[in-house]
Amino acid sequence: SISVGTGGMGDGGGINIQGKNLSFQGAADLQANATGDGNGGTILIRADNILAGSGLSMSANGSGFGFGGNIFVGGQSGAESSIDGGGSLQASANGGQWGNGGGIFLVETDALLLSDVGVTVSRVNTDGTVTAASHAVQSDVVTTAANGAIVLVTGGNLTLADGTSNAGGTAVSAHGTGAILLAATGALALDAHVTSASGHITLLATGTLALAADVTTAASVNLEANLITATTGADVTAGSDIRFVSATDLVLGGVLTTPANVSLTATAGSITDADTDNTVDIVASGLRVVAGLGFGTASNRIDTTIATFTARATSGGIHLSETTALTVGTVSATVSRVNADATLTVVTDGAQSGVATTSGDGAIALATLGGSLTIATAVTAHGSGTVTLTTAGAGSDLSL
Repeated sequence: SISVGTGGMGDGGGINIQGKNLSFQGAADLQANATGDGNGGTILIRADNILAGSGLSMSANGSGFGFGGNIFVGGQSGAESSIDGGGSLQASANGGQWGNGGGIFLVETDALLLSDVGVTVSRVNTDGTVTAASHAVQSDVVTTAANGAIVLVTGGNLTLADGTSNAGGTAVSAHGTGAILLAATGALALDAHVTSASGHITLLATGTLALAADVTTAASVNLEANLITATTGADVTAGSDIRFVSATDLVLGGVLTTPANVSLTATAGSITDADTDNTVDIVASGLRVVAGLGFGTASNRIDTTIATFTARATSGGIHLSETTALTVGTVSATVSRVNADATLTVVTDGAQSGVATTSGDGAIALATLGGSLTIATAVTAHGSGTVTLTTAGAGSDLSL
């Protein structure tokens, strides 16, 4: 356990550890916390290989009016580092009650678990006796003031677990407009929630991105992976556009909700619904779809509450059931993709119009359950693919 604090206002000090290989014996706890109205300090670890088999806990918290500090973990010369040993990570860089928070940035080359970290050490006294000293179990990666961003980049699988020290089931939480980037070379598993008050959220995985918990922000949400899956209880809620891009299949689980637009892409696969109970999958203003094979199925359509729809698919067809009125028209989507330094890059899925299957004799079936269906732009099925347009509900019209 290392704890530093200096300065008349009780500022947190600095912890700077550099070397080729770094090994923590037992659970490691690094603290650069402030007291009084002090600012959180800085924790800088530069080592190519870090062994923390029993967990690594880091905190650089401000106090009172103080600012949160900064935490950086990386390899020498700014390269990636390897954090090994199967331990878990907890980090915080919070402002004081009235102060500003810093950010949390971590890059490592192996698999990482966000979960509980508790630390107990034997402190050697001046007479040679030993006194046990411990810090309570902590969970999650959190910034609590001044828009502190969170960036976690791993070279292996990244798993977000629901720690035991905090209630609410949240593993990653950014304050205010603090952006969040979680990027895994491998699988990214959300078993606990990811939230930002109004910061953009980006989740990236070269393997499977598995949502088993909620993603929530008042800004945009961007997910990109080889395969995206979601359980039926995993909701994504945003205040701006939502964008999912899967290289293969995309499985919808909970509800995607935004007052703006949703863009779904399954480049070489299909977009399907994990449940078969006809509950709504997407609540949005507009929905833009590109599927390499199909969108929904004849026996299990994608259920929506939207105003405008556009889609492209092939042999799998396009199958949608809308709860209210629907217009086949033009939809685009724009999100802010979070970079590794927490800056933002604007990404736009351009305006797309109409509904069409472009190969494989894909069928098109659009139904409204409680409103009119307006075909403002073309609906075109490839080859022998059929087109079925139906409306239901009193006063519902089909306008071509």
